[in-house]
Amino acid sequence: MSLIEIEEITRKLTESVSDYRFEHALLVAETAAEIARRFGVDGHKARLAGLLHDCAKGFTDDPEPILLLSEQAGLAPNQTQLADPVLFLHAPLSAYVAQRDYGIEDREILDAIARHQSGHISMTKLDKIIYIADWTEPTRKGMDVYRELLTGDLDEAFFRLYADNIIRVVQRGWMFFENISDVYNNLLLERMKKAGKAEACDDA
Repeated sequence: MSLIEIEEITRKLTESVSDYRFEHALLVAETAAEIARRFGVDGHKARLAGLLHDCAKGFTDDPEPILLLSEQAGLAPNQTQLADPVLFLHAPLSAYVAQRDYGIEDREILDAIARHQSGHISMTKLDKIIYIADWTEPTRKGMDVYRELLTGDLDEAFFRLYADNIIRVVQRGWMFFENISDVYNNLLLERMKKAGKAEACDDA
């Protein structure tokens, strides 16, 4: 995708989302590209995924357009998603809109967009980068601990942020994404295996 095509996507995005969402998207895109370069991930893909990660949210947080879009995308919202369509549906629907309206066909980019809110049991580096960038773009307060972790270990930064977000959900009495326990358990298993390998190397 050429620079001209990216500029066209950016222009189109300004006509599709609120000023706040657009500014946030630009900051996430830039943050994602910076993190990607640090960890050897395609910065172009990271920038596109960051730019379009919220493209289904539109001008307001009204749930009706989200529900209509869900029908068009062939999604059947479950009870949790119906309780807060904007929160629980905007990520997969943003992937749908990115493909339908912005011409994104790259599966890695679409998956990173779809997974940026709830995570996924098989997170790629790009998936983790978009999730982290959404939370650590420069206007986000109280995120310095994760920004510091990103100077060394992407997996550790993602695990800490994901785990802390689960705690935030509980403390604020919010509803969970239905896949959160599976994602967390898988992350914890990977973390334990990684620690075990490190211990084995120390003992060798």
